Amino acid sequence: MEGIIVEIREPGRKPRRVPVTSAVEVGRGCKGVLINDDAASRRHIVLTPGPDGLYVTDLGSSNGTYVNGAPLTGRPRLIGAGDVVRVGETDISLATRGKAPAHDQDPPTVSAMVAEPAVPPPPPPAPAPRPAPAAEGTQTRRLEAAFGWVDVEAGGVEWQEFMDAVVDTGLDHLAEVIARLRAAPPPG
Repeated sequence: MEGIIVEIREPGRKPRRVPVTSAVEVGRGCKGVLINDDAASRRHIVLTPGPDGLYVTDLGSSNGTYVNGAPLTGRPRLIGAGDVVRVGETDISLATRGKAPAHDQDPPTVSAMVAEPAVPPPPPPAPAPRPAPAAEGTQTRRLEAAFGWVDVEAGGVEWQEFMDAVVDTGLDHLAEVIARLRAAPPPG
């Protein structure tokens, strides 16, 4: 399969076209397509080409991802000609010319019924090893979910470092926890 071409329109810059031949991350500090947009997360979305088109998946970004103005949930979404993906203040769309593929002319419910893309997006990074939390039930799930989000945003966070920050600032103040961990010197 030849690559799908996307057009990226960043604030204050000329539009650029980028080929997507395999799954690629997009963000302001990722190992894929870098965008110059302070409102974007470091690892904001992943674009995954499949046999029926291009899928977009949000990677737990801080400001969210929007497709045609509607928030993108955690599931991959097939985008077609005319769709606009909003990442921070940056717009991403398919760079197509001429007649749209037939699947874009089907009713929206048809493409929404696709259970899984043929090429699933890469799995999220494995959380850092950590001892089992002492809390049980809902509190444990809440801490684990918060740790996963903080690790994505702050990068390479150790469980104990996370717990120390949560104890100092409180679990209801994750933005402060992330800011504190981003400012901390790297371990080691």
